Amino acid sequence: MRMTPRLLPATLLLLSACGDDGTITSTSATDGNNTSTATVGATMNPTETTTESVPTTTPPTEGSGTADDSTTQVSTTEPVTTTDATTTTTTDATTTTTTSESDSETTTTTTTTTGDACLEEVPDPNCTGSDEGLIFVSTPVDGGSDLNDGTTHETPVATIAKAIELALACPDKCDIVVSKGTYPKSVTLASGVSLFGGYTPKSFIYDLQANTTTIVGSEARAVQATELTESVRFHGFVVEGKDFSDQGQTSYALWVKDSADDLLQVERCTLNAGDGGAGTSGQAGTKGDDGGIGGNASDASGGAGGTSSCGANGGAGGSATDCASGKGGDGLAGGDATQGGAGGMNGASQCSLNVINGCDDKGGTGVGGSAGDNGGAGNAGSAGVAPTGAFDANGMWSGTSGGSGTRGAHGRGGGGGGAGGTDKEPFTCGNTTHLGGGGGGGGGGGCGGAPGGPGGAGGGSFGIVVINSSIQVSNSLVNAGKGGKGGAGGKGGNGGVGKPGGNFGLGKNSGDPGDGGGNGAVGANGGDGGGGGGAAGGCGGASIAVARVSGGFVGLANTQLQAGEGGEGGLGGEGGFEGNAGGKPQAPDGGDGCQGATAEEQVF
Repeated sequence: MRMTPRLLPATLLLLSACGDDGTITSTSATDGNNTSTATVGATMNPTETTTESVPTTTPPTEGSGTADDSTTQVSTTEPVTTTDATTTTTTDATTTTTTSESDSETTTTTTTTTGDACLEEVPDPNCTGSDEGLIFVSTPVDGGSDLNDGTTHETPVATIAKAIELALACPDKCDIVVSKGTYPKSVTLASGVSLFGGYTPKSFIYDLQANTTTIVGSEARAVQATELTESVRFHGFVVEGKDFSDQGQTSYALWVKDSADDLLQVERCTLNAGDGGAGTSGQAGTKGDDGGIGGNASDASGGAGGTSSCGANGGAGGSATDCASGKGGDGLAGGDATQGGAGGMNGASQCSLNVINGCDDKGGTGVGGSAGDNGGAGNAGSAGVAPTGAFDANGMWSGTSGGSGTRGAHGRGGGGGGAGGTDKEPFTCGNTTHLGGGGGGGGGGGCGGAPGGPGGAGGGSFGIVVINSSIQVSNSLVNAGKGGKGGAGGKGGNGGVGKPGGNFGLGKNSGDPGDGGGNGAVGANGGDGGGGGGAAGGCGGASIAVARVSGGFVGLANTQLQAGEGGEGGLGGEGGFEGNAGGKPQAPDGGDGCQGATAEEQVF
């Protein structure tokens, strides 16, 4: 569709063309003292009034800055003698040639201006007079709607995603022109579809300096391209990567994968990565379970050993029978390498089988079990030492998490008490009236405290990431944001408390003070569980302007790179205490995470 022409006074003589060479011609004619001037050309920057200099934009330029679209106006006021003169003036972006021919009757001045407006650096419907081959995008406030067809400057769509969909449906894949405004959705580039920002709303005059066109990322990758097979120009945009606050998420302004041969050309853009999110904090280790109390003996029967959820049970108390007394059972260690407390020996019978008459001596007292040992402390988690992090097979970056601590060792179960000696009858086992007392059960050992969980790495911030690809970037700014802080390491859990053994049983006596079974012994205490080791904090996120991954290449022409700050490392977690008591030995603290790397360019 042809653009609505700008109307000129009917009295003016207008000879103009916008040809393939991108020239705009202005002709002024004077007849005697009457002067008429006609100027043709799109006024692309109303604030510029001369051709003396080139407007600057935020990205650096190489002399081809924003188009100098000032108009040139020449007139004569008095007839002069016949003179032929040609004057040529050249600036960075504009060449103006003025040719004058005059005689006493008529002076004719022709001015030809060549500038960016019609150099076909970018599509310009105001130069060609046609909307053909373009898809137009404007914000809703400027008339954009995804219900429009997008094929004219009067019917723009509202989102770049919709524009790409329509452009791919064009017979020869249309280009996309985007007017001033903020577009709050991430963009996925498509092969053969170029995007151009910097246009004036409604008129779609190209003026990059006056019409900031911003893409704000709605996900981790603000602009991405994957497996491009045809050339794409990405021109004249400010890209704002998404800021993250937590979960160690990483922000990418531009992310390119598997796109070779410099098919992607990034021109006159500002690419700002967002800030990486803070790493997750490690979970605190849980406290070890306490052991169970040993069971009391019941007369000649020994008490049960105290139980333990981690298997560090106390030994059972010894029991007495009419023939013999039993020793206490050994305590258990809950699967750890060391043994539990030994069970106590039984009390000896004071009678021998060769005594014909009943024995008048009392059975001996059982021996107490040995206490279970306390569990040792867990080890601390080691801090990460890779501040640059790494990219995975999918091209996504992750930093270095902290190391986890280890569990505290379980306390050992206490040994059961030995049974008292039995006053045995000679030649037979039948004297149940003189049985020894049973031993008390050993106390269960406390379980080791769980280790602290590792602190997660902070998220990274990357201006450009190129994976197995080759792209070109010119006249642009690339800025990385701040890396996220590493997560704190989790605290180690305190150990469980070992519990006491059970009480002993009394030996039986028939009334004769010199006769009867001996008393049993108490069960021993179970040991306390060791504290869990503290975990290390995660490393801070990296801040890198350009990352080249798996052989990726980025050609940089007149482009500035700026890294941000690497994220701080997370603090290590404290170690847990033995037996849940602050005054007892403590497991070591985890190490602090490393500072995130910062670099303008980094190869991975």
